[in-house]
Amino acid sequence: PDITILDPKGYPPARTPIDNPMIKIISEAGKNVYKKDFVIHPLMAASGPMYLFSEKMPCISIGVGNANSNIHSPNESIKLKDFLIGTKHIANIIKLL
Repeated sequence: PDITILDPKGYPPARTPIDNPMIKIISEAGKNVYKKDFVIHPLMAASGPMYLFSEKMPCISIGVGNANSNIHSPNESIKLKDFLIGTKHIANIIKLL
């Protein structure tokens, strides 16, 4: 009775249904570029302002990087080869659209 739970601040959730047609396009584009089945994670442990757009259009994150990218640290980085293949993935998505 002496504990109060405060409403944490942050962003409201945003989610694009897994059966949205864009998921298939992004997955196919990924398979074309990476030459293997594309892994889909329906949820991610992160925040961002996607909710501002998710009611109007599908919002899907596509990340590139590796285990040593040190995401959100002072020495965050990306390898050039990861950046380039990510660019090819985006180009392939546009081609399929």
